[in-house]
Amino acid sequence: MENDRIYSVGHIAQLCSISVKQLRYLDVKEIIIPAVRDENNKYRYYTEKQIEEILLVREMKQLGIPLQRIAYLLHNRNVETLRQELNQRLVKAREEVERAMANYDKTLEMVMRFIASKDLLSAAEAKTQKNEPTADNEFHLVEVKSRGVVATRYQGLYSANKTFIARRAELYGIIEKYGLETSGPNMAIFHDGYMNQFHDTLGECRIDLEVCMVLKRMDPHCPHCYTQKGFCAVAGVHIGHYRHLQPLYQAMEKWAKEQDLHLSGDSLEEYVIGATHTSDEAAYLTRVFMPLAGFSLG
Repeated sequence: MENDRIYSVGHIAQLCSISVKQLRYLDVKEIIIPAVRDENNKYRYYTEKQIEEILLVREMKQLGIPLQRIAYLLHNRNVETLRQELNQRLVKAREEVERAMANYDKTLEMVMRFIASKDLLSAAEAKTQKNEPTADNEFHLVEVKSRGVVATRYQGLYSANKTFIARRAELYGIIEKYGLETSGPNMAIFHDGYMNQFHDTLGECRIDLEVCMVLKRMDPHCPHCYTQKGFCAVAGVHIGHYRHLQPLYQAMEKWAKEQDLHLSGDSLEEYVIGATHTSDEAAYLTRVFMPLAGFSLG
């Protein structure tokens, strides 16, 4: 070691582009301990050979490898050990990229949904100011293609303030438990009389309710996932609180009858903007789909 050049803490920090604080930390954790100690002034110095160790620490930290694993690599410095560690890090990095892309896609989908909703709300407000019919009276036929969904279904007494929220919470728990990727807003399917939801004057009514969300990909291991068959439906838009949906349903039924269309008796409500997103009930936006006879949402 006598022929090995030595460096002070400040010098090595500047040379290796690492902070003095980080060097002190590596020393305290006994990962890289200064090899030379001056008995006169008690200063500690690094050797030239330790530069390689410090550079390895910097490089591995930039790759996101935990310090504990870096310490292991320092004490087992060989190509095969490093290769195995980098392969493991590569897998984790790929998973992080996939999670980031999924988060990006979901965020973008929500942004686009809110942009479209803003246009609908603005159009409805403009019509209101002109005393023109609102978007509630504009109905059309749509085709909804087959898609994978995750769902929870409840049959029994229904209370809008209790049952529906509980089912939504249950659905989100399922999504988290199985690590499912969803797309679009949450939805509710009323399988047995959608008008029943408006007859809870005593607080409760009997209903067959399914709460669901569209999946990006099916999970064969999740018992709550299934393929929802495609269907044709009369579609309409409601702006305002869900409790005021009854006039929309009545208008859609009337429109379907005028068009000589036969409804199945089921309905699907898609909550584009709801209580989760805003405290302004006037900004709630719900799409309603009433399937034609011969199509089933079950």
